[in-house]
Amino acid sequence: SLENGKITEAKLVAGGISNHPCRLNGAEKALLGQTWGEGPMQQAARAGAEEAVVEMAQSPGEQYRRHLVASGVRQVLKDMTKA
Repeated sequence: SLENGKITEAKLVAGGISNHPCRLNGAEKALLGQTWGEGPMQQAARAGAEEAVVEMAQSPGEQYRRHLVASGVRQVLKDMTKA
């Protein structure tokens, strides 16, 4: 949610990287209180990739799954700016 150009609420979840979806609390916190823009989106993407719970042992590996989380967070947030 946005209020006066500041992010007041964010809810992000990643799925498909482990057996269960995981909430990206750190990514959400990285957005709160920030003015909407590329910087906060990048911070949230990094935080999401770092905190994502990656449990699956088969390919692709953990590093690639974390890359997918970061890319997904960035894309979702960019898509929100178009809405």
